[in-house]
Amino acid sequence: MYQQGGGTGSWLGFPLSDEYAIQGGRRSDFEGGYVVWNATTGGTQAYAWGAPPTPANTPPTLRTCSGTV
Repeated sequence: MYQQGGGTGSWLGFPLSDEYAIQGGRRSDFEGGYVVWNATTGGTQAYAWGAPPTPANTPPTLRTCSGTV
């Protein structure tokens, strides 16, 4: 998802963390936000920092994708 959306040139920017486990999946943090992988659905979601974690607050180019972070 990150590479498909432009990698370091995207609104997410450079990675700040390695992927790590969270309840229900995995997460990676970036300069502009974070990406969550849902273990149940297999989908990913990108969120901007400071915005509530809802799909409406993420740019459409990185809103959802199947697969891992």
